[in-house]
Amino acid sequence: MAGDRNPVPVNISLKHGTLSQVFDAIVAADPSYRWTATPSGSVHFLAGNPLPLVNVRVRRFDGKNPSRFDEGGVDQIPEVSAWLKKNNCIMPHMEIVLGQRPEEWQPFEVHTQGVPLSAILDQLALKSGGYFWSLVQYERQACEMDVQF
Repeated sequence: MAGDRNPVPVNISLKHGTLSQVFDAIVAADPSYRWTATPSGSVHFLAGNPLPLVNVRVRRFDGKNPSRFDEGGVDQIPEVSAWLKKNNCIMPHMEIVLGQRPEEWQPFEVHTQGVPLSAILDQLALKSGGYFWSLVQYERQACEMDVQF
């Protein structure tokens, strides 16, 4: 877990297990981890307390051909910007990381209305081909966060 000064390794062993059995085994070994499956099929795996930012409801998001170099525009969403300002948070940079770190994402679009930020991040991760996202709050600042795809 980012920011944890003394991380404890979690050791599990499964033969021919499913992904849900792997997550269940991790949670059984260390209850500070949690996981849930969303109705859209995404899996949210949490270490520690979830960051309230992921639950911020976004009235509308229209991302056309987002770039990994502009972080998919996440920090420009008005509700996200307002939440960051209200909570004195900064996102000094957001690093977009995909499996092979391509120079640029292939063109795609994400359009949503009235969903939490986590649903937008799910769509950006899926459509970019990265298949995951991570939002980390660091302890060195009262509220400094990075998001990765």
